[in-house]
Amino acid sequence: MFGRIESYDPDTKTGVITAGKELFKFDMKVWVADTQPEKDDIVRFDLRAKAIANITLAGAFIDKSNAVKRRWIAALLSFLLGWAGMSRLYLGYYQIAFVQMFLTAILISAGFLPFALLWGFLDAVLLMAGHNDKDAKGRPLK
Repeated sequence: MFGRIESYDPDTKTGVITAGKELFKFDMKVWVADTQPEKDDIVRFDLRAKAIANITLAGAFIDKSNAVKRRWIAALLSFLLGWAGMSRLYLGYYQIAFVQMFLTAILISAGFLPFALLWGFLDAVLLMAGHNDKDAKGRPLK
């Protein structure tokens, strides 16, 4: 089965995996991946009598230190659709993206369209200058 890590506590070495509407508790004894689990990781596991076993990362082939997102795509999205938070969505910063969409709607409704457009332009400049150089998982941009 496949699921997503809902939570993980490194102190107790226990966590919770969601698979559909079901929640499964786990501890590190059944973890077989080389890296520590992190919240929102997609995992694959075996289900045996309502207990899980052999938990591993579904995307274990992706080294978290390797870049997977491209800087130029993020910058282009930011320049063209930055006012709508698209570059933030692309990089995995979902909360910031939705706040940006909400504030943009307020700015546009208040008649401050240039400020909304300026936000995306500044994000694009920061991306190309290297100030925003990681995605939400902490991986560097290509």
